[in-house]
Amino acid sequence: MYRNPLFISWVLILVLIAVLHIIALEFFLYWIYSWFDILMHFLGGLFVVLSALWFFFQSGYVRINQNIRNIIIVSVSSIVLIGVSWEIFEVIAGVPIEDNYILDTITDLIMDVVGTIVATFAFVKIYAVVGQGVKNKGDDKYDNE
Repeated sequence: MYRNPLFISWVLILVLIAVLHIIALEFFLYWIYSWFDILMHFLGGLFVVLSALWFFFQSGYVRINQNIRNIIIVSVSSIVLIGVSWEIFEVIAGVPIEDNYILDTITDLIMDVVGTIVATFAFVKIYAVVGQGVKNKGDDKYDNE
């Protein structure tokens, strides 16, 4: 599992997001550069969807056919669930709401979707074995268990 290329990509994106977020908080980058939040939402969408795709199609924990339809369903469902939940969390947590909060929320969700599209496309082109049917635990050459 830990040598799986998708899992490694997922960890690297997680580390990138964490490092950028820590730096952004330390140096007020979210407030200085309005585009920084947009970048983070793109990376967040990428991370969330790669996480879901890895879990459902390559981890071996779930038995689901690896076809385009299922890949798209998992991608869209995961980003809608997490993206909308994140925006609700921001409201509940009292994240500063600007005058253009609606526009900011729409932009955040659009960038989540752009990250989703990139992640889904990359998964299909690089990692997926479309048409292989149900993936069983132990079928992956990278599986150590």
